Amino acid sequence: MTALEFTSSIVNTLAWPIIVTIIILILKKPLTQLLLSISKFKYNNLEMDFGKELIKIEKTLDKQITEETSQNNAASTIIKRKKMKYYLSPRFIQVQQSL
Repeated sequence: MTALEFTSSIVNTLAWPIIVTIIILILKKPLTQLLLSISKFKYNNLEMDFGKELIKIEKTLDKQITEETSQNNAASTIIKRKKMKYYLSPRFIQVQQSL
């Protein structure tokens, strides 16, 4: 195998991963919005439903946070809310279910 053939085979091997990476970087924001809007996921025997339970939990959180706001200062409540929404995000739930 000559150096030219070796270089050609490396370029052919690495071409598609580089193109896919570039496409993902270009479409990062739209893909993120799409993934966050998914409420149900099904693949073979694996099925995840984020929508209904997430809405119930968010309503409960909003109610609790409203009550806490009247008791505590607003800054600590905002921090708590951001932490709770992170733990209830579809990505975090999906990772926890896979563990």
